[in-house]
Amino acid sequence: MSDSLTPRETFTTEEGVLANMWAIEALVELLERKGFCTKQEVHDLIAELRVRHAELNGKVIVPGPPANTKEEQYLIDHVLKVIEAVGLQPAESKELLRRVSLIIDQQARTKLKPN
Repeated sequence: MSDSLTPRETFTTEEGVLANMWAIEALVELLERKGFCTKQEVHDLIAELRVRHAELNGKVIVPGPPANTKEEQYLIDHVLKVIEAVGLQPAESKELLRRVSLIIDQQARTKLKPN
């Protein structure tokens, strides 16, 4: 059984695109095996959709991360400098930030509790 994602676990845009690509390919393969369509019919429909949405001119539209405020960018830059100064590896940094996020959530819940 595969490990499930924790609510705070994130992935990159590239990982998301690849996951979608594999899911779509699996669906097309399954539809073909079941006799509902051929891969050529899927390719033809993709070509039709490209014509129908020609205004995109072949552009791939992937939303970027939201822009940071000056204050957010200041904090991000400093956190990254501290991580680099301490010598944490990327996985260690992500785990530390995940734990910080959990602490922030816990503090927020504590503030919401009636006295």
